[in-house]
Amino acid sequence: MEDLFSDVEILKHHLTKSGIPFTDQVVKTEEAFIRALQSFMPDIILSDYALPQFDGLQALTLRNELAAATPFILVTGSTNEEIAVKCMKAGADDYLIKDNLNRLAPAILTAIEKKNAIRAQAEAEEALRKSENKYRTIFENIRDVYYIVDPAGLIRDISPSIFRCSGYTPEELIGTPVQNVYYSFEDRQELLKKLQEKGEVVDFDVRLVKKDGQLKWGSLNMHLLFDEDGNHIGTEGSLRDITVRKRAEQVQKVLYNISNAVATTGDTGKGIPPEKLNIIFERFRQVEENEYHEGDGLGLSISEALVKLLGGEIRVVSEVGKGQALNVWKRSGAGAMT
Repeated sequence: MEDLFSDVEILKHHLTKSGIPFTDQVVKTEEAFIRALQSFMPDIILSDYALPQFDGLQALTLRNELAAATPFILVTGSTNEEIAVKCMKAGADDYLIKDNLNRLAPAILTAIEKKNAIRAQAEAEEALRKSENKYRTIFENIRDVYYIVDPAGLIRDISPSIFRCSGYTPEELIGTPVQNVYYSFEDRQELLKKLQEKGEVVDFDVRLVKKDGQLKWGSLNMHLLFDEDGNHIGTEGSLRDITVRKRAEQVQKVLYNISNAVATTGDTGKGIPPEKLNIIFERFRQVEENEYHEGDGLGLSISEALVKLLGGEIRVVSEVGKGQALNVWKRSGAGAMT
């Protein structure tokens, strides 16, 4: 921005001499300056301070409003330090005196490099913000459960989907031992053994316990985490609720057994005390609840429901110290039990 033709030619001479390729547009009014910002879109602005109808400080203010990322260098014949300080505080990138333009080319290159660095940083921060928002959106809406556990076995992060699966909120679990959500200690130990052997575990079926005490089945995918120096810093994985699938498998097994045999089966074990016979068909119950046994306490309850559905009857006969027998009958075509 300059109103003297001779000063414009001097600036062009210095730029040509420096080897900097350029295309220029000269303006000297506020209206022309605004149009140039919007249509010419300069890579840098060189502005005189005092013009008949406009001045450098006004131009700088407009630059800040309309093209804040464009470098602005004040080139003036005034040696007034107060003006220089005022312009630098307002956002000018440099201040040059027309009688000494040896610094013109270096000042232009430095200002452009500085603005490019600021622009690149802003773009990187915006890209990071979008990436974090995208990750957070996925993290908060996935149906599978994502989690991180530290080397001490404490949960460090877990997705909100854990609430659907277990009844726990992330806040209730973060910082607590992951072992607390496993149905049995043995399941956790077997998982860790496989993880140490291979560095990852894929589709590992495991029993978990909900906040209300009910059993859940989950399929785990997990791998070890290491830092840049190769130090183990935890494990990362995902959990999928497969309870419905597991129950369907149990139902299919019972249906198969019922459809292929009507029989009496038993063993010669410890037997079931009479006072315990009334609970063996209840869901999620085991006779010896203080001891660990495979299974989740659903087998007999499902069997009883399916036998009744097929018009049959199931009974347990037991004597302590001698064992127990499970008798299954189904109705014949005449309605009698066979």
